[in-house]
Amino acid sequence: MRHLIIGGGGFVGQHLIRALSATGDEVTVIDRSPAPATEQHVPWSVHDFSAGPFPKPVPAADVVHCLVGTYRGGDADMLAANVHALHHSLSSLVSAPGLVLYVGAGSIYGERAERVTEDHPPAPTTMYGLTKWLSESVLMYHAARVGFPYVVLRPTNIYGPGNRKNVFWAFYDALQKHGLVTVFGDGTQARDFAYVGDVVDLIVRVVEPSGRAAVANQVFNVAGAESHTVLDVLRAMSTALGREIPVRYAPSEGGVLAHFGMSTAKAKRLVGWRPRKRFEDGVRETLASYGVGLATATS
Repeated sequence: MRHLIIGGGGFVGQHLIRALSATGDEVTVIDRSPAPATEQHVPWSVHDFSAGPFPKPVPAADVVHCLVGTYRGGDADMLAANVHALHHSLSSLVSAPGLVLYVGAGSIYGERAERVTEDHPPAPTTMYGLTKWLSESVLMYHAARVGFPYVVLRPTNIYGPGNRKNVFWAFYDALQKHGLVTVFGDGTQARDFAYVGDVVDLIVRVVEPSGRAAVANQVFNVAGAESHTVLDVLRAMSTALGREIPVRYAPSEGGVLAHFGMSTAKAKRLVGWRPRKRFEDGVRETLASYGVGLATATS
């Protein structure tokens, strides 16, 4: 198969490039940043889709993976990087691809006390969640106009080797700089975490030609096997490091949901996917990618 990854220079994109390349499939990338040293073997074009369409028509691949987006910056930045970039990306395709895979976000559900399924209506409470919801509408607009099937993934809190934009890096960085970490609230607020290898495994499964009919125009939640609290994160990090992490507690931040989790039963039912990475092992691998000396693992 021929794969085009738009936004392949990011954390998930680089893991996806390696997984697809390992199968022998043809992979090309368009990203706003030049190719990192580890991906020099992949045909790579530099373009920022938030600024406009690609300067020349982009031949459609068998699968177009749209990984554009950011959760950082102000409202205008997120609108440009999430909504405008996706619109310009899809507008640049010269013909309909066999499938478009869009990586959205679980934050479009907003504040939910119950474990949400894909049938829950979007109700975003953050600008990031709003722009990801709008982006799904942009995708469906292009799908109807041009005529291509699509799949939307809604992951939450993706972590793994190489990711320094997560709670694990924030805690480790604070520990190195200040000798302790700050926990807002009592630390019992729980979240789902999706290991990057599991996310990539689901992508590979849903883009397989043999199963396209079952997944066409479907939405899939992507999360770990169970939720984990902030205190769980600290315990897993402490075990990996072989020492207790000193903690300072501060008043909880307003507007932060105490608990949020997603059901992944649909992905299991339709493509046989389930999260496989044990949380504690994923934390060890994440910390190891920071060049951290770890304690000897015990079974």
